[in-house]
Amino acid sequence: MATVKSIAAAVGVSPSVVSAVLHGSKHVRVSESTRERVQRAVDEAGYVPNHAARALRLQRTGVLAMVLPKLENPVYHRLVDGIYDAADAHGYSVLLGDGIRVTSGSLMLQRLVGGGQVDGTLIRPASTMSPGLLAEIRAGGAPIVILDGTSERDHWVAVQDELGAYVATRHLIDKGHERIAYLGQTRYQQERVDGYRRALREAGLPTPDAYVIHSQQGTHDGYEAFPTLLALDQRPTAVLVNNSTTAVGVLAAVSDAGLRMPDDLAMIGYHEIAIAADLRPSLTTLEMPLYELGRVGVELMHAALTGEPVESRTITAPLPRVIERQSTA
Repeated sequence: MATVKSIAAAVGVSPSVVSAVLHGSKHVRVSESTRERVQRAVDEAGYVPNHAARALRLQRTGVLAMVLPKLENPVYHRLVDGIYDAADAHGYSVLLGDGIRVTSGSLMLQRLVGGGQVDGTLIRPASTMSPGLLAEIRAGGAPIVILDGTSERDHWVAVQDELGAYVATRHLIDKGHERIAYLGQTRYQQERVDGYRRALREAGLPTPDAYVIHSQQGTHDGYEAFPTLLALDQRPTAVLVNNSTTAVGVLAAVSDAGLRMPDDLAMIGYHEIAIAADLRPSLTTLEMPLYELGRVGVELMHAALTGEPVESRTITAPLPRVIERQSTA
């Protein structure tokens, strides 16, 4: 059976070099050619690292917690894919928690903050989460990585939300719309509102406060918020909805009101979702780099756990892009 030592002997390097390649460590300098030789030898030998033994040796569990606001929200599927792929590459298992249900006294919270049952927590904060949740998780002492936001206390990785909303709003402007509304959360996603307003301002278009309509992020929330948009003195001809799940509710409300999309109202949903192409009319969406967000989040966590430098950052590639479908065509 292949071991780190036997692979090192076959390649002609030290066991520490093989270990560095296997675990992605940056503490040991390894040339690209040596890295390729080691990886080729590992593949040929069919070697599988014993992550459980390594975790025991390092006094870690090999488990990361991931807390998202609403697990049923289809917006998060690409984010979760990125987290799982990166975690698997580094030998971590992932414990998934719903931010609505992770509350004071819950079993999930006890696992996050006590007993050393997880090595660290990746969390996407939201208004729907229990107040004080983040502080309680911090009290456990394990590293935290904030997903899709910045933090002065924790490691973080973000996307260009202001640019995303700007790109989506510009798309509607380029289609000839001048009265464009924004529907969605405003407190926790101010950058999106800022991007929306910047696009309108640069085009010389009005940005009335009444056109910014607050809503939570569920399908029902979008349906319930639509009458507010409908009742405006100067009804918008287009709307940017800051979550595509909410946009699905708006789409249903438009139909129930006897209106047609995009003839009476064009719409873009923020974030690509799997069902967007199957809706009728199909939903134009703004695709953000959520897979990369999840992947980089795990990379930051891995760096924190292995003592490597942690560089919190905003993801700048790929850029936000509009996927046009019938709701704006």
